[in-house]
Amino acid sequence: MEAGFDGVEIDGGNECLLQQFMSRQANERSDSYGGSAENRFTFALEVIREVTRRAAHAGKPFIVGYTLAPKEKGYLGNKVEDTFEWIDRLVHTEIDYLHISALHESTLDSEEKRSLLSSIIKHVNHRVPLVGTGGLTATEVAEAFEQGLALITIEQALVVQPDWVEKVINSDEPASMDMTSLDKDVSLPPEVLVHWKDMHKNDRPY
Repeated sequence: MEAGFDGVEIDGGNECLLQQFMSRQANERSDSYGGSAENRFTFALEVIREVTRRAAHAGKPFIVGYTLAPKEKGYLGNKVEDTFEWIDRLVHTEIDYLHISALHESTLDSEEKRSLLSSIIKHVNHRVPLVGTGGLTATEVAEAFEQGLALITIEQALVVQPDWVEKVINSDEPASMDMTSLDKDVSLPPEVLVHWKDMHKNDRPY
């Protein structure tokens, strides 16, 4: 707020600390912060309450969002059903929007990704503005907006293809972010390409 930002986003996905507390797979605590789904949500709820309490004293509108991973890898990882439970809990907090992250999982094919995003949009049912991100094609973005997605974020795709937005406006489908196509389809500095591939080659549970 002191720096002049208009809001903050609490990261409860991307294998960060809050997701680890909410995860059946990562959270092995036996106190009030572990065990049941209600207990595993306690830490995230306390963080949300404190951030929104401070945001209320900004002296101007200050947006607070929350990132949520749709599901986790691993046998004990949270599934879509768990995500629906988190969503039901989050919409009753003071967050201004919910951000569904990591739809780019390599284990999801295009149809599975569309089905997952569609089911989440349907479950949210406009109870809170919904933002999506994660390897969505221009076609998938258009379909998601038609279904009720409020906003889409473009991250690594803009690094790989700075003209991504212009291509979509001109009805051209940008190239896939598939690592196998990067070498021949995209011109990136060698060190950036190596780093990007290294980030994604070891997708695994924390």
